[in-house]
Amino acid sequence: MEPTTQEKAVVTATTASPMSPPRFDDLVISTRTVVVSSNTTLDVTAISDWFVPYAAAFAGDGAVHRTMVLQGMTVALTDIYYKKSFRNALNVVYRIHDTATSADRRVNMKVHKNGKFQLTGCKKMRYAQVCLWHFLELIHAALPTAITCDGADMQLFFQTVMTNVDFNLGFMVNRRELDLLMNTSTDYYSLLETSFGYTGVNIKFPLHMKWWETPCPAMRWTLGTQGEIQYALAPLNTFVPETAIERLRRKGKFNTFLVFHSGKVIMSGMFTATMREDYDTFLAMIQKWRPRIEQRMLA
Repeated sequence: MEPTTQEKAVVTATTASPMSPPRFDDLVISTRTVVVSSNTTLDVTAISDWFVPYAAAFAGDGAVHRTMVLQGMTVALTDIYYKKSFRNALNVVYRIHDTATSADRRVNMKVHKNGKFQLTGCKKMRYAQVCLWHFLELIHAALPTAITCDGADMQLFFQTVMTNVDFNLGFMVNRRELDLLMNTSTDYYSLLETSFGYTGVNIKFPLHMKWWETPCPAMRWTLGTQGEIQYALAPLNTFVPETAIERLRRKGKFNTFLVFHSGKVIMSGMFTATMREDYDTFLAMIQKWRPRIEQRMLA
């Protein structure tokens, strides 16, 4: 007797791979690094002199500068402190509680005197935005002379320089075979790495798209007014000098895939718009080569 439709569905679900790579739009960003350009200069010496005693007192302050709402998300700043740094920069660490997801996140921010900021650990772009908004408003209220703004409004431009996403291929991988196929059947660069405490295949896809024309988030508001923040998008080449972009063009940008024996993959790129096409290309290759690269468990 022919199986029913329901029975067929059960068989299909039972025999299908227990895990398969998600669609690109379903990937969850594990972390990103954001570099921010602004129209300010900062007196980092004065800020650091003030910041140390402020940070010591902050632990017992249950109200000031603890919560805010930005882009419809409530974020609580649970800790902030100063660490010694070098090259006229401050290191500030935020611990953010995202009430939308009940998740706690640590964001490290490096503050430079020329008004540039580097933030690591930002799972969401909003984490970078709320940290910058809070820091600049905090310093402006306490030390208004430590911030010099070129213009009436504060302007920030957010460039994501690295994005990491994790996913799983759904089967164990013969790394040597994958490395061989990448190097002999494609123009991509592949290296079987064994000297860093793990054994993985590091695959690099050169980035050919005009990433410098991709719109980046921007924020604008008047310091100290608690007024409305204006959000916009601006291409990278509108706020990064052409000489810097040309230097990066010559150096080249890549999307990288680090593939482990378990089938876990860490993909790193600039931002999602520059990663989508190579993600799909990589998965198409894996699907084609699966009969050769899948490593099955011995019975």
